[in-house]
Amino acid sequence: MLNLTQEERRVAVFLLTVVLVGLGINFCLKLNHKVRRVVCAEESLAKINLNQVTLSQLLRVRCIPKKIAEKIIEYRLTNGSYGQVEELRQIKGVGEKRFNKLKDLFFVK
Repeated sequence: MLNLTQEERRVAVFLLTVVLVGLGINFCLKLNHKVRRVVCAEESLAKINLNQVTLSQLLRVRCIPKKIAEKIIEYRLTNGSYGQVEELRQIKGVGEKRFNKLKDLFFVK
């Protein structure tokens, strides 16, 4: 195999151990995040009315950053009530990908 000195073997084992521990920690963090997503009580399963939602409520939605939440409220204040959920596409920063995530979270009444 490889002709390594005893000290080189120790270093290799140490590095391998560090990598494995790091991977284990990373796995646990990802697993915990998935569990928190499923169990998290702060997230509502009900859809949110775009015409009544507050900034603080929007900030609790995982896929909406603060700037987008502010723009959603600003759009409503500037243009009046939302007529349909598709109006979210008019907001700068809400592209097709983000809209596809948001359309199932909101409704207009």
